[in-house]
Amino acid sequence: MSNKDVVLGYFKHVVNGKDFSALETYVHPDFLTGSIPYIGMGVGMDSSSGDKVLVNYVYSDGPSAGKLQVGDQIVFVRDGDRLLETFKEITETPWGWGGLGTKFTLGVVRAGQKIEIEITRGIVDGLQMALADFKESWERNVKQKTPDQKVEILQIIEEGDTVACLTTSTATHLDFDRRYLIPVAEFFKMKDGKIIENWSVGDNGAFFQQMGFKIEKSP
Repeated sequence: MSNKDVVLGYFKHVVNGKDFSALETYVHPDFLTGSIPYIGMGVGMDSSSGDKVLVNYVYSDGPSAGKLQVGDQIVFVRDGDRLLETFKEITETPWGWGGLGTKFTLGVVRAGQKIEIEITRGIVDGLQMALADFKESWERNVKQKTPDQKVEILQIIEEGDTVACLTTSTATHLDFDRRYLIPVAEFFKMKDGKIIENWSVGDNGAFFQQMGFKIEKSP
């Protein structure tokens, strides 16, 4: 089986077929997935409880390192003139990203104490996730947010140990009750006939616009 065939099988059975138990068939045990560098805070959030926003990951070299901790509960966000206080506001309003060097304040509950923490947005080199964390996070997000997600491969090329794809991703996002269709570029590194690295670049601007947000220039 060629590297391209492995990637095609991954999309068919795991991504579109939602057979998460088949992940190890296509993915190497030493697998890493990551995001491209971006300007933001370098933190992962978990809102799966339906009423709390918890920090579940802090990037060691990111702007929030040494300030936020895993398990912190975010209870408000103050960003310029904006104040986000409800669960709905915090989870449905983009606030982590923004202009390089801009500041915002988080209200955090930690060990029963409420504190305020100022974060300065900076360059995050790219978050990385190993196989177990990726599987848990991805399966949870798909089931809770985009259960009907489908990916169509528009173009796929293979060279050496690398496979690159141009795709479209389509789903109804349950948080917003809106449907999106965005282009995504996917890059795969292969080892021993399995995927060992995966990096993707999607059109986040188009996603937020289709979710009903107005994209404005940073001050």
